[in-house]
Amino acid sequence: AGSMALVGPRPEDPYFVNFYSEEQKKVLSVKPGLIGPSQIDGRDEVEQYPEGTEDTEKYYIENILPEKLARDLEYVRDLTVWGDLRFLIWGFLGVVFSQFKTGFLMRSRSRLAFLSLDLALVVVSYVVANFVHFDWELTARTQSYVVKTLFWVVVLKPPVFVYYGLYQRTTRWVGRHDLAAIVKAASVSSALVIAVTYFSGLRAHSRAVFIEDWALLIVLMSSARFVVRHVVSGASRVGNGGEVTKVLVAGSGHGGEMILRSLLEDPRSRFLPVGIIDHEPRRWGALIHGIRVMGGATDIAMAASTHGVEMVLIALSDLDPAVVRDISEACDRLSMKYRLVPALADALAEEKPQVVRNTRLSSEGRL
Repeated sequence: AGSMALVGPRPEDPYFVNFYSEEQKKVLSVKPGLIGPSQIDGRDEVEQYPEGTEDTEKYYIENILPEKLARDLEYVRDLTVWGDLRFLIWGFLGVVFSQFKTGFLMRSRSRLAFLSLDLALVVVSYVVANFVHFDWELTARTQSYVVKTLFWVVVLKPPVFVYYGLYQRTTRWVGRHDLAAIVKAASVSSALVIAVTYFSGLRAHSRAVFIEDWALLIVLMSSARFVVRHVVSGASRVGNGGEVTKVLVAGSGHGGEMILRSLLEDPRSRFLPVGIIDHEPRRWGALIHGIRVMGGATDIAMAASTHGVEMVLIALSDLDPAVVRDISEACDRLSMKYRLVPALADALAEEKPQVVRNTRLSSEGRL
């Protein structure tokens, strides 16, 4: 319609034009454009707002709008054809590369790092599988197959990993669900590679190599995540610093395991589990998350003197009321603190949750 140009100050909402000074209104003397200075030099306007800004309109008027108008005024004063061409070229490139903004890369750097690591593991796994299968001697014909298939391995497997959400999972809480996702992603991606090689003239490729590659890739990807988990957890705990309270966990069932895992994996935890006690002799000597089952209630005194234990955390879901009573009485005799930790399901089932502090048990074992 002729009311706009390709290059020029981007038209503002009329509401905000009311806040223009007389000098700033000079930007209205030229035709507004689809691409302008503020779309090139100040493209990521949303990222200029400080985190937690409540009055965004006020911040825009007082901070962002003056900067935009200053750029637009400079454009109006120095209007040239070559300047317009520069804005057109940079505007096109800005749209093309808008998905690779610095903010996006910073927020996704851990995911991109893991994707790069998995890509390297994919290559290593396939190459090693070939060397192992052919006794570390690859003929010229085999090398040709390896190079051609490696292309499809690199192209097909990472998108399948992304589809199965391997990079939406935090490494701090790696568990069996993450391992199951790795197995599924490795299986489907390997099947795709096998299908592509079969229909692309590489039918002579050894199928056993794909099986070996599949197994090795699962091991490598799983191991890498557990190593990162261990390093991150260790670094967080070291950085947390401060004094810790050494504790015993009473109960080696599901409840005790959850307490142990929570204390060991939470970098903010000030409690360090040094042992487990349980009433079942058959469990004594076993290790749960690297923590040993030291014995029963009669062994609390020994554990306290040997390891400097200051508190006992009693997993109510793992122990009979009589056993809980024995443990609490042993703690009382030693003047040691203890806490009764209910199962999560029991805690959620309570209509009015209560905080339990060193509660004594009756002779019938009731709280």
